[in-house]
Amino acid sequence: MSGGFRSDHHNLPFLRGGGECGAVLRALDWAANPLGPPQAWPQSLKTLVGVAMDSSQPMLIVWGPEQITLYNDGYAAMCGERHPRALGRPYVELWHDIWDEVEPILSRAYAGESTHMDDIAFVMHRNGYPEQTHFAFGYTPVQDDAGGVVGMFCACTETTQTVRAAKREAFRTRLQERLRSAEDPQDILGAAAGLLGTELDAGRVGYGELDAGGAVATTTAHWVRPPMPAPAASYRLEAYADALGPRLARGQALVVHDTERDPGLDAGRRAAFAAAGGVRATLCVPLVKAGRASAVLYVDDHRPRRWSDEDESLTRDVLERTWAAVERARAEQARRETERDLRFTLAAGRMGAWSQDLASGELHTSAIFRANFGHPEDAPFDRITLLASVHPDDVEGVHQAMTQSVASGEDLDCEFRVVARDGEVRWVGMRGRPSHAADGTPLRMTGICLDITTRRRTEAALRESEERYRQIVEGAEDFAILTLDDRRIITSWNTGAERMLGYAEAEVLGRSGDIFFTAEDIAAGEPEREQRTAQTRGRALNERWHQRKDGSRFWGSGLMMRRPQGGVLKMFRDRTAEHEAEAALRRLNETLEERVEARTRELQAVEEHLRQAQKMEAVGQLTGGIAHDFNNMLTGVIGGLDIVRARLASGRHDDVQRFLDAASQSAQRAANLTQRLLAFSRRQSLNPVALDINGLVRGMRELLSRTLGENVALDFAFADALWPVRADENQLESTLLNLAINARDAMPGGGTLRIATCNVDVAERDARLAGARAGEYVLVEVADTGVGMSAELLERVFEPFFTTKPIGQGTGLGLSMIYGFAKQSEGHVDIESREGEGTTIRLFLPRADATAVEAAVAGAPVHAAADGAGEVVLVVEDEPSVRLLILEALEELGYAHMEAASADAALPLLQSDRRIDLLVTDVGLPGMNGRQLAEAARSARPGLGVLFVTGYAAEAANRERFLEPGMDMITKPFSMSALGERIRAMIERRAS
Repeated sequence: MSGGFRSDHHNLPFLRGGGECGAVLRALDWAANPLGPPQAWPQSLKTLVGVAMDSSQPMLIVWGPEQITLYNDGYAAMCGERHPRALGRPYVELWHDIWDEVEPILSRAYAGESTHMDDIAFVMHRNGYPEQTHFAFGYTPVQDDAGGVVGMFCACTETTQTVRAAKREAFRTRLQERLRSAEDPQDILGAAAGLLGTELDAGRVGYGELDAGGAVATTTAHWVRPPMPAPAASYRLEAYADALGPRLARGQALVVHDTERDPGLDAGRRAAFAAAGGVRATLCVPLVKAGRASAVLYVDDHRPRRWSDEDESLTRDVLERTWAAVERARAEQARRETERDLRFTLAAGRMGAWSQDLASGELHTSAIFRANFGHPEDAPFDRITLLASVHPDDVEGVHQAMTQSVASGEDLDCEFRVVARDGEVRWVGMRGRPSHAADGTPLRMTGICLDITTRRRTEAALRESEERYRQIVEGAEDFAILTLDDRRIITSWNTGAERMLGYAEAEVLGRSGDIFFTAEDIAAGEPEREQRTAQTRGRALNERWHQRKDGSRFWGSGLMMRRPQGGVLKMFRDRTAEHEAEAALRRLNETLEERVEARTRELQAVEEHLRQAQKMEAVGQLTGGIAHDFNNMLTGVIGGLDIVRARLASGRHDDVQRFLDAASQSAQRAANLTQRLLAFSRRQSLNPVALDINGLVRGMRELLSRTLGENVALDFAFADALWPVRADENQLESTLLNLAINARDAMPGGGTLRIATCNVDVAERDARLAGARAGEYVLVEVADTGVGMSAELLERVFEPFFTTKPIGQGTGLGLSMIYGFAKQSEGHVDIESREGEGTTIRLFLPRADATAVEAAVAGAPVHAAADGAGEVVLVVEDEPSVRLLILEALEELGYAHMEAASADAALPLLQSDRRIDLLVTDVGLPGMNGRQLAEAARSARPGLGVLFVTGYAAEAANRERFLEPGMDMITKPFSMSALGERIRAMIERRAS
């Protein structure tokens, strides 16, 4: 239509106003629109449009079979970039991307059914940045005069603030619950950081405590969400914003929506944020206490984001609440530490604690309290017992003292005698403080109790002594009493002082009181110090040499006291005789201490002798166990060979093999016993490799099932993402099989054996793993439901040759072997068991690199040994019988050979030009050992293969450290076939 027609739209009352949407509606050319000219619209549509244009509440109108869309400015904010082109267009064009959700609502409305939706979330850009908003929608069908539905009207109510408030209130409730339940300050900080980070959908949250200058923040707790890394240990604030420290001290927050585009950040500070983990947005709020910023809470994200005022307010609230909880936790920790210190102080000072309920009379006492009353520390002790323990002559006084204290509210302070159970009379001092209700009702009295027997006896002796001395003093007038003013000028002088010091009163009045100090004390400032102490503390004791008028000296003892009217009063007496007696007593004590020390040294020597005897007894037990088992096995070997020799001598060959097999089995059992002894002593030769324990245990499932039998159920619990371990595969399999056999024997009536794995991180302070080193381990837990063990048996389970099985059913080396294997593998093993509740054994093995497992799996395959092709093997073995067997085996396998009985004999051969393809040497050779010989051999023949033969060598206990490339090891005893396989594999590997 023409512009003139469109101009008529301005005159239509229902299209007046309406802001931006009203202007768009008036400017539209409605001629080609299915709604037609606005003048011709139905009155119901005009009315709805007028209502929408005049309202700030978001409103939407969908009209006609074409579902044409009309809306106001409030609704336009929710349309985003679809506005204004959606005005006057079909509804499907407005919400085509969510039509599957919108179309059913529209269809119900056109069918005459209303729909109400309480909370629909929108991302709106009404303030220049994306913002999450929430609305409630009411969709109502609009009918024409005939009752038919011609459209839909939607009124929207924004609930953003309500939803946000409810969400934040729920968050604060969760936060308060977590803060209230946590006791450790670090747990509080970590929990709050995690809750805040999740609530704000951030990448990292950290707490930092500021130094005194407010320049450096030290991270004390944090929470991260990948891909953001953990924060640095500390941050220098000036690296991230100008005058950031002073700003934080004023309570101002640092708010950065996008570090790459923030005009307040220069290139250096943008780089600092990037280096701090790729931070693109940050919100940092301070905790200001006593005029300074003491801590900060910062929220980082690797994405640009718009921090709202609510985000900042919430972060400040979290910081305040968290810090309050931290202060509470720290105060609680301090209280617990104070209580612990108090308990320690009470115990150290032998102070007993007591508390009495004044209403019921119920009395609570500590063990030391009961001991002070002469009662056993674990014996019952109530108010009747207390009064019965008081000396009959003191009962009335104690009762009166307690009654008066309760009535007056004053502290109880009384000393009285008690009669112990053994009849001994003791003195105790009780101190207490009553507490009352608001109405004055007595509630409780709490206090301490001290055994003051020694003090009272000392005081009694002192009183007797002082009485004797007083009588002497009064009779002999041998106390010197004088007064001095603040300048230490003598103002009075008694006859005792005149007699003791030799000065008449007229000679000393007005003179300095320093005259009776020795020259040494005057030079050291003793007169000034004594008077200063008396003036500040009220009294000063003195024990020193004094000087008379004639220059002679005496040992004076006394005190100086501050006088209320000014100056001091000094009194002392001649204690030269006592001083000399005390010196003599000290000398006697020193001599006594020397005698005690000499006796102590004698006792220590006896104790050391006893310890050596106990060690020899333990060695004897171990030797006896080994001898018992070895004698049994050697009997099988020697007896079998004797029978074979006799049969061969008589020409009977039919059943010789049976006795050879029996001798071989006995020899193999002896070899196994040797390996168990080496495992127990942590001296077996291990070949540690990276292992997947889950795979290893799965591979043993069938073997374990056969071993356990039908009566024992086998259960597995494998941890996901289990770390690889570094251990000897054969020894680990043997360990697990050994534990399974022990478990089977402990469940004669059947039961369940459970094998579980998991990753554990053992901290330095974890005291539950005594003897284990800190680090990352894989835990293998083997638990049965068998008969269990008593505490006495548990203490001995790892002892060699100790077994709970019947004679002949166990060597007693199984668990000691497992213990030795764990320790030699740099791991740990512990055991938990109770009678009737089963046994759990936990094996900790150190974590290995994951890549090492892949390398181990991809290792070279093992080929069966083939006959030799004339290769030359040099055999160095000092034991003739072993050397003979190895040479015989080499001939059987088709190898040429040379032999030497020592390294010295082998060196000329190695240094010659004769062909040598492989060196087979014993490790424990006399003189130069096998490892040293190998180094000399490779010096002469680089790359020469070396096969070490060892029965036991401490240096070879760890193959990984002992062997170099091109070297291998075989452990005695071994079969000739095993030797042949090892030699052929090494020669083929060198040839390839």
